[in-house]
Amino acid sequence: MEQPLYTLRFTDGIMKPKKESAARTVSIVLLCVAGGIFLLLVLAFGFEIIKDFSLLTLALLIYSIGVLVSQSGREMAQTPCELQFYGDYLIQFCPRRYYNRKKIRQEYYKFYYRDITRCVYRAGKKHICFMGKVDALFYSYDKNGNLSGTPDKRVAADSTSSFYTGFAPEINFVQEIETHSPLHVESE
Repeated sequence: MEQPLYTLRFTDGIMKPKKESAARTVSIVLLCVAGGIFLLLVLAFGFEIIKDFSLLTLALLIYSIGVLVSQSGREMAQTPCELQFYGDYLIQFCPRRYYNRKKIRQEYYKFYYRDITRCVYRAGKKHICFMGKVDALFYSYDKNGNLSGTPDKRVAADSTSSFYTGFAPEINFVQEIETHSPLHVESE
């Protein structure tokens, strides 16, 4: 296997669900079931069924919806990442990307320099984006933390790949990319 000419290791950021827990997942399922039953009762008996529910039941239903909505959202989490520069292409390699409890995967994004249409640095978001033709491989981790031997998904298409630079302020990503590749990084 070909060795990279230069490897830039850094900490990326990824948006993940906030306050994810098994109790929250169970609460959402129970609330969806209760809401479904409530809708079926309204369809079967009309809105008069509401007056048969106690105020406490309706108040608890509204309160639980409010709690779940207030706890939802996303937050930035750190994840290891690296850019591997080769003679005529680069690879963005993410050894372990956490999306939620059930979706953790290893990701490879391979861009040939000639196929990259734009490379943009968004200073306000501290975000770098590669746009162009990409060959991406995704390997899933099972619940025991073992990596799949074969890719779960392979994508070859015009797409984008990006990463956040906020967790590695000591690295000048624009300079690193322009020094180790023929790419010009636009700033926005």
